[in-house]
Amino acid sequence: MLTHMFTFLAVVAFAIMTMVSANGTKHQVTVTNSGFSPSSICIFPGDSITWYFQDAGHNVEETTDIGSCTSKHTFKSTTMQGGWRWSRQFKTLGLTTYMSSNNNDCANGFKGDIHVQDRCDPTSSSGNSSSESSSDSGSSSASPAPSSSPSPWMRDENTSTSSTPSSQTSPSSSSANVTPSATSSSSTRTQASWIGSVVVVTCIFLVL
Repeated sequence: MLTHMFTFLAVVAFAIMTMVSANGTKHQVTVTNSGFSPSSICIFPGDSITWYFQDAGHNVEETTDIGSCTSKHTFKSTTMQGGWRWSRQFKTLGLTTYMSSNNNDCANGFKGDIHVQDRCDPTSSSGNSSSESSSDSGSSSASPAPSSSPSPWMRDENTSTSSTPSSQTSPSSSSANVTPSATSSSSTRTQASWIGSVVVVTCIFLVL
């Protein structure tokens, strides 16, 4: 009886931690006629980014390196309309750089970089300096964002409805600072680890 209970609790703990790791955290990048904001961001493996297009006529396309306007010919969104969004998940460690390739956007500063790391240091000004690109296998999708009641939370990219936040940060085309997004991710992961630890301790207690 105790053996079966131990096995059950261990499976539950593993499932909880696996679900948190798979879902990740959703981050937002706002796109206006001035560029991407934030233009540089640090996330954890499994997290996803949703670009919210306040202004039309721009897109998201991966580039070969930081500051480059050369396409890597990997992922590329369609030309977006105002109020639309486009999402992509990043599952592996590495650096991904991107631009808006429409018209002269890139030459005018429409560039961004995504640092996928195990740890995002709030004091870091450049994130992971490695030129290795993250070979993520996450899906990408574009969809209009309906004008429903404002909400600061983003929905999964496969969800047909999503709310657009009522206020946005002033965009900036500069990529000097990496915006760490570790707080919510760390909190979620810490909670999952705590639950898993409680389950494991309970299992040990029952066995003894």
